[in-house]
Amino acid sequence: MSAVPITYDMDLFRGVKHRYYDSDSSHYAGIKANGTTTSSVDYTLPPAPPAANDYVLACSTAGVMNWTGSNTPANPGASVGLSAVNGTATTYMRSDAAPALSQSITPDWTGFHSHRFDSMGTTPDDAKGILLYNTTAAAAGAQQISPAIRWRGQGWKTNSTAASQQVSFRAYVLPVQGTANPSATWILQASINEGSYTDVMTVSSAGIAFVSQLLATSCSVTSLAVSSNVTVAGSVGVSSMAYTDAAGGLQGFSNVRGSIIVGSSANWSKLAIGSARQVFTSDGTDASWATPLGSDDGSGTGTCTTTDATTPTTLYAFSPTDGTSVAVVAHIGNKKDDESASEAFIYLATVRRSGGTVSVDYTTAASIGGGFSVLREFNVSGTTVRIQVKGAAGTTIQWKATVFCTVIS
Repeated sequence: MSAVPITYDMDLFRGVKHRYYDSDSSHYAGIKANGTTTSSVDYTLPPAPPAANDYVLACSTAGVMNWTGSNTPANPGASVGLSAVNGTATTYMRSDAAPALSQSITPDWTGFHSHRFDSMGTTPDDAKGILLYNTTAAAAGAQQISPAIRWRGQGWKTNSTAASQQVSFRAYVLPVQGTANPSATWILQASINEGSYTDVMTVSSAGIAFVSQLLATSCSVTSLAVSSNVTVAGSVGVSSMAYTDAAGGLQGFSNVRGSIIVGSSANWSKLAIGSARQVFTSDGTDASWATPLGSDDGSGTGTCTTTDATTPTTLYAFSPTDGTSVAVVAHIGNKKDDESASEAFIYLATVRRSGGTVSVDYTTAASIGGGFSVLREFNVSGTTVRIQVKGAAGTTIQWKATVFCTVIS
């Protein structure tokens, strides 16, 4: 049968099929409308065959059909970020494939985040937690700090013009160049109203902590044990302090009991310990140790032991400040080592110093006891005033003196 040309539209009603049989008329492919079609449409075939194998037939809302894409699989070619990516590839992504997550995105998260690591025990595990790090190698004079963690809130100021202002803290690690090994300082800083950050607390890798201010309405410390150093910008009062220099020094110098550390986290220094009975004072510009005028200038206590009546033994000594006169009250007591007898004495003295010359006048105000000791006297050696004693032959005597000095001029 030859082809029958049809030059007009053909309508098939009531769901009638249009069948196309194969060459031997044993099988066919049919086309029919959906039994519940809700809108009429004419499908228009593409004007030409596809450009390559594996294209698929697509259709517009107007029923215009065209060849598009390919059903060839391929690996993901884009990464997941914060913005949509309109791809142009003609391949599809396999069901078990996934695009990479971009590590350069900077999302502004608004939801709650938590990180869960179970069965941690009591030992930290570096593989569990949060790590902020800088892998750029340091060089001489060019350290590489860590990234910072920042906390930010909004505070209200009441002065005119009243407004909300940003308040922030941040913390990071500052490496410090060293000889055998570098050290590091953890720094906590604060910023108000987007101003410059300032240090409020630092902790060195040697365990030295520095706080810019330590304020308390009431603070009572019965005992404070410190293995290395205490550095204070204000003051700390304790009833007992045990100090050992276990850290072996700060910034290259050795620390001993009583060291005062001053400066900042990047430039620590140590103020040398003053002489006995000196006080830490300031002239408004510099801080230093000094002997206070108008108060103690030699007060203190002393002890010694005598075993004979011939050798003078120094019980107490002090050096008055040049250009001053000092009123001295010395309470002296002793006892025999076997507790069989004891004595007590009160001495009053005036000490005067002018240049290298020291003069002493004294009067024994009172004495109580058995009279077994030989000598109790004030004398001068150079610019040092000494209280010396002698005991009794063949007798061990324990001595103690409490000396009160008041500067007269």
